[in-house]
Amino acid sequence: MAKLPDEIAGFPINQPLTLWGLPWVIGGLAVVYASLLLPTAASLLAGLGVALAWLAFNSHARYRSPLGVGHRLGQFVLLFALFQMLLGVGACAAGLALLDRAHLLPAASLGYLLATALALALGRRRWRQRSDRLVAGGADAEDRAWLARSGADSERFELGDPLLAGTGDPAIGRHGWLAGSLAAAVALLARVAGFDLNGIAGMLGLLFSSLMLYASWRLAEDLCRLLTLRRIEARAGRRFVNRRQAEIRALRRGFACARWLCRAEDLVAPAAAGRKRRQHI
Repeated sequence: MAKLPDEIAGFPINQPLTLWGLPWVIGGLAVVYASLLLPTAASLLAGLGVALAWLAFNSHARYRSPLGVGHRLGQFVLLFALFQMLLGVGACAAGLALLDRAHLLPAASLGYLLATALALALGRRRWRQRSDRLVAGGADAEDRAWLARSGADSERFELGDPLLAGTGDPAIGRHGWLAGSLAAAVALLARVAGFDLNGIAGMLGLLFSSLMLYASWRLAEDLCRLLTLRRIEARAGRRFVNRRQAEIRALRRGFACARWLCRAEDLVAPAAAGRKRRQHI
């Protein structure tokens, strides 16, 4: 097989250790979170379920997914739900436990999830008019530039990598992890120093939950772009095709068990496909 370009050889589906190792790391984090709320056996089952769900999703991405809009929507939903549960609800649970208010956890968790849904709804409402113009065909240059940040070309119906650089969006993920690390470290440092600052650490945990709600509102823009692409597909009656489709198929033909797990069209080399078409003609 011809040598693939470096950016294709480094494509996520070509990294099985990362692809299949990440679900178990996330499953382990799910155990840590679930152990705050559930008995030990139930928390282990919850972590195993999360790990298996991610393994199934990543395996489908590696062997069969066209890596189009549907794949990105599924990835967004899984990541958003998981990290909201681990970081948002987990920080809320830790904060209440440090404040000796663990009995409020069920009500607080429900309230947090409802607030997250509201943040998503408000964020989507903000971009709804722009989405409607794009679907109806009355978009201006600014609207098209907004959609192009998703990496999609609505004229050619091609889907490339998201254009993340220069969007002006804050680095919510980096700041969030930093804030969460600081909140978790305060109690530990306080105990090492001989102080009891659990109350302050608990307040920081609740503050971190609020930061995750803000992240939900900002991430609604990315969700709205993906839903806009889905609406454009439904209106046009065609799907966005991954711009790297040929390279992705070339990768898949070299995977172990590709003969049984990949789709038939992914296993046909371009030259062979061309010969078949000429013979048919």
